[in-house]
This record gives sequence, structure tokens and C-alpha cells, in this order.
Amino acid sequence: MMNTILEIKNLNVSFQRKDGGVKAVSNANLKVKKGSIFGLIGETGCGKSVLAHSLLRLLPENAKTTGEVIYKDQTISSLPVEAIRKLRGKEIGLIAQSPGEALNPLLKNGAQVIAPMRLHRNLSKKESWRTAVELLEALDLPDPHQKMQEYPHQLSGGMKQRVLTALGIGGDPSLLIADEPTKGLDVLIRGQVVEVLQRLKEIKETTILLITHDLQVAAHLCDELAVMYAGEIIEEGPSQELFKNPLHPYFKGLIDSLPSNGLKPIPGYSPSLVNLPNGCRFFDRCPKAEATCGKIPPEIKEVTTGHKVRCRFID
Repeated sequence: MMNTILEIKNLNVSFQRKDGGVKAVSNANLKVKKGSIFGLIGETGCGKSVLAHSLLRLLPENAKTTGEVIYKDQTISSLPVEAIRKLRGKEIGLIAQSPGEALNPLLKNGAQVIAPMRLHRNLSKKESWRTAVELLEALDLPDPHQKMQEYPHQLSGGMKQRVLTALGIGGDPSLLIADEPTKGLDVLIRGQVVEVLQRLKEIKETTILLITHDLQVAAHLCDELAVMYAGEIIEEGPSQELFKNPLHPYFKGLIDSLPSNGLKPIPGYSPSLVNLPNGCRFFDRCPKAEATCGKIPPEIKEVTTGHKVRCRFID
């Protein structure tokens, strides 16, 4: 039985703006088992990346966070910022999305990749360079020696993503947050990134929190899943169980929208996070909705062992 490495309790994240507060994450509760790949899935803007970045305090100054984050039995949500900085890269790594923005344009690629190796693993410059080359070769970056001596703007989008992946895992963290690591990549490179994440789990027993909107990647990689919609977790459980027996109408709609299932879109739009509805947040788009759904917010409940859903129609 794997131990829990990360637990999130009643996490809320909002952003203060002149036109009102944005409720990006509402009352999130999660447990991530050591050595597993836990997927957090949902459409763009549902709050999954905000949730992940809040764990490392990587949110803008106008963010307000409440709740509890426990990592390796330590409540890190109450730690000072300096202590959190020491966790970043060494204990908890991050593969950020948008490599064009995440990589420093003024530093050579090699300098960026070896930095966490030297800082967190006490490797010499020579050792860290060799390790970085091996890592980039494993990620199938062509001519890694040369590419490490170049700047980010000299690389293609796929090459930047591989450099960013190496940067995230270079410190050998116990927990890796992979934020949309396959976004914008072609099928071949996407497969290589997926393979690297799988190898990290199997060989190094790295725990991975995978943030993705790609259901096929999630189905292939993840042991457990949580589905987010409009800032809420609406379904959660073992990955195979969720894909075999999706219960929430939104998650069913996501699966039906896959090309292999006929590309059936979910009608309507997600609600504004500035002005959320009183009842179920999927009310306006749900084919099963009744008047009560729009008035009373449903609670998340366990239907079978480990399989939870936020819907009043599910017993």
C-alpha cells in the first residue's frame, strides 16, 4: 500500500480584481499516493494549473489562498516563503507550460538545465553537464551538446519543451508537477515526453502530478484522476474506473468529444469564475438538469471505493 505523499485539504484560490474576485479553485481536496501518477484534467481555464502552482506559491500577488497543503507529513502551506523556495526543484519539481515564456532568453540552455543539478544535487559543473546531456539524449533532443550551448530562441517549440522537461527533473525531485507537458507538441514528441514521465515513475519512483487537457495522455499515464470544471473537482478516482464508468455528465461529455467517439461537442460555455452560479456549475450545459440543480450546489460523494462524483443524480 503506497503512502500519501501529497494531501490537499479545502484549498481555495481567488484573485482580487477591480471588477470583482475570480474564484479559480473552490474547496479542492486531493490525496496523491507516493510513486503514482495523479492526473488533474479539464478544459482550459478550469483552475487546474492554478491549483498546481498554488502548491509552490507561484501565483501573482493578487492571489488569495486558503486551505491546507501537506507534503510528506509536513504542512507546507504554513511555511514561510523562504522555506518553500528551498523545496522547489529539490523536493518538488515543476515542468511549466509555455516553454517560450518559462525559459530565460538571456541564458544558454545548458546553463539553465544544469542549475538545479548543481544547486540541489551538489554535482560539479562537469558532472552536471554530462548528466544534462544524458537526460536530453533520453528526451531525444538532437545534438544535445550543441543545443546546450545555444539560447532558447534558437530552438524549435518541441526542443524548448524537452529542455524545460530536463530543467524540471534535473534536481531529482520526489514529486514532479508536470503542467501541460505535451501541449502544442506533435504526436512523435508527445509520445517521447509521455515515455519519459512513465520511466521516471518506474525507474526513479518519482510521484507525478500531471496537469493536462489531453484525455488520451491521461488515460495512458495516470493511476488516478481528478476532473475539474469551473474551479471544482467534479469527479475523482482510479483512472481505469473513471474512463470505463464515467459518472458526471461533464466528464461523459469530455469523453464523447474525443475524435475516436465522434467529436460530439458539449453545448454551451463554462460559467464565469467572477460570477459563479448558486447551484451546480454545470447546470446550464447539463442534459439531465432539473430546477433544483440550479439552486443547490451538489456535494461530492463516494459512489464506489475511491470513485467520487459531484452530482445529485448519482447515488
